[in-house]
Amino acid sequence: MPSSRESAFRAIVAVERDRAVRIDEGLKADELTPVERDLALELARGVERKRRLLDLVINELAARQPPRDPYLRSALRLGAYQVLFLTRIPSHAAVNETVKLVRHGRGMVNAVLRRLISLVQQRPPDPAQARREIELPEGRTLALERDVLPDMAESPAEATAILHGLPSFLVERWVTTHGLPVATQIARASSHKPCVSLRANRLRCTAEELAFQLEKEGVETQPSEHPRMLRWTGGASPFSTQAMNDGLFLAQDPTALRAVDALEPREGEVLLDLCAAPGGKATALAEAVAPTGCVHAFDPHPGRREKIQENAIRLGLEKVLSIHGDLATLPLGDGALADVPCSNTGVLSRRVEVRRRISQAAIEGLARKQRGILEDTMARVRPGGRVVYSTCSLEFEENEDVVAASAGRLIRDELTLPDPPHHDGGYFAVLQVSGGSAV
Repeated sequence: MPSSRESAFRAIVAVERDRAVRIDEGLKADELTPVERDLALELARGVERKRRLLDLVINELAARQPPRDPYLRSALRLGAYQVLFLTRIPSHAAVNETVKLVRHGRGMVNAVLRRLISLVQQRPPDPAQARREIELPEGRTLALERDVLPDMAESPAEATAILHGLPSFLVERWVTTHGLPVATQIARASSHKPCVSLRANRLRCTAEELAFQLEKEGVETQPSEHPRMLRWTGGASPFSTQAMNDGLFLAQDPTALRAVDALEPREGEVLLDLCAAPGGKATALAEAVAPTGCVHAFDPHPGRREKIQENAIRLGLEKVLSIHGDLATLPLGDGALADVPCSNTGVLSRRVEVRRRISQAAIEGLARKQRGILEDTMARVRPGGRVVYSTCSLEFEENEDVVAASAGRLIRDELTLPDPPHHDGGYFAVLQVSGGSAV
């Protein structure tokens, strides 16, 4: 059975060799305990969040001749991430275990990582040495021997992008749209470990009752910014509890739930969810319309529909949540939610692999697809009904521009910037359907 570090290493190599691979998918084949899986995810996702910075440091310490072999490169990134950012693992132990992951080149990996340890100092960075000193967790600093970072005054977007492991063009977009201070805030949030939030099943418990039940099972939580949610802060995993088995909650981010609330779902209504998997928003809608209403959730992929069904059964919603694989079977709705596929720039802390795939062309292509989904959604809602269009993107082409091109009347919209201790980033718009008929 592989260790957490071995499993993370294999996932990092898989992503290095194929940009389409998702880290969490790469870990599914390994038989890990929940604690081991959490550590493996933290290691693999952490490496991807900090990849540009790790590569810059590795390149410097390897005499600017980093290995091309994906296994050696991945081992160096994994070891460097542990030394610099995962302080609960002793650095020398992390290096020893990382060296064991590779069959050849062990001497080089060992030398680079031990050199890295020697450059970590227990003090804050010197602002006058910003091009060579990098702030680390717990008051530490990586003090390199020469300037390697771009000058923040001359190239703020490039320097910020490297520090937070992001494509430079993306940070430049944020600077243009939001200004440098806000762009820096977004970049910092995008490289931060995200929070885990739990939505209480309103048909079975309140958030306070859920917190009490989880506490009895060793799960530590705090109230969330949303009254029906909790934040998992420590202790046992909530996903291995009786409360989970009893359908008392579902993992969901507050930003996602705000998009559901914006639709103002009411008991007895017939509502549609046109991009439903994995079912977080669809089940939240179903809780609101129960017991006399119905949510019709569409997804074209059988595997994803199975996931929606699993959540519906666990939460006790199978009588008010109908799952469809054919758009032609959907009824006319009182309202609808279109949570469309997007670039994920509001959830880069969670969807870390997106960093490798995102481009300006990809954003523009997604926007074209999103316009079609929104128009199709509005055609399936009765005249005068309401539609919520939502994304987990921060990009105006996917948000305001798509809404402006629609035939609906804009009632309100909201852009939420990511703040990892509390919520993801995202956007929603509430539209009123002025006319049309079911397709």
